[in-house]
Amino acid sequence: CAILGSALLLFLLPTASAFLRFMKTPEEFISIGSTYFRIEILALVITFFNNIYISIERARGNSKRILYMNMGIVASKLALTAIFVYIFHLGITAIAVATLISQLTVLFTAIVVMTKKDNLFSFSSKAVSFKSEIVNPMLKLSIPVIIEKAAFAMGKVIVNSMCTVYGPQTVGALGISNNIGGITTMPQNGFQEGGSAVISQNRGAKKPARQREGFLKGFSLEWIYIIVTSILVILFRKQLILLFAGENESEVLRLGEKYLFVMACLYFLPATTN
Repeated sequence: CAILGSALLLFLLPTASAFLRFMKTPEEFISIGSTYFRIEILALVITFFNNIYISIERARGNSKRILYMNMGIVASKLALTAIFVYIFHLGITAIAVATLISQLTVLFTAIVVMTKKDNLFSFSSKAVSFKSEIVNPMLKLSIPVIIEKAAFAMGKVIVNSMCTVYGPQTVGALGISNNIGGITTMPQNGFQEGGSAVISQNRGAKKPARQREGFLKGFSLEWIYIIVTSILVILFRKQLILLFAGENESEVLRLGEKYLFVMACLYFLPATTN
């Protein structure tokens, strides 16, 4: 993560504006968006390390601690965003700063916990090794996940770049519909991560019946959640979009409703693939 994070920072921080133009970001967004993008890259690198710590806690079965940390991220980000936007009347860059600070709180927690000498999972530089028998299994497990997430992210970038021919408001409406769609898609990641841990642990313990049971229950829960939330998002899409539309209410609402209706229907697919 340190190597990958350093590469991202060295490449994208000084070339943020050029990179956004290469991705066909509307010129109206680049002047403000380049600073926002740089801060988000910093937050992303911190998230790399946070994910490692969360994975360690998951391996130890500390699901409550993970829940508290995730809720802390959400609460701190919302609180800071509200303070920056509604009290200090700062711009969109402040939202990225709120994200960065919320991720830093988890990193601080990780540093405190991982440096305790009585912690079995504490970090030691002496234990760092790049031997093939250690690195290769991690790569074999990680590469398919990396490809999956990169493909989905790249798909969003391609769609955004295709929408630029219709003007910046279209890109904004698509972004709003993506964010609202997270109500349906993001909790699925929780089901996926929790379910994969249960399945892998039972597979390692050679308990195929519990492994199948974990899969079927997780699969059923995802389908119930996806059906209910997709219906709610479709029914209340106008009210949800109005929360984001602001002064461009009529145009963004008209475009966002169409995107959100189609995307809410397509959100049944991740329930199957996850």
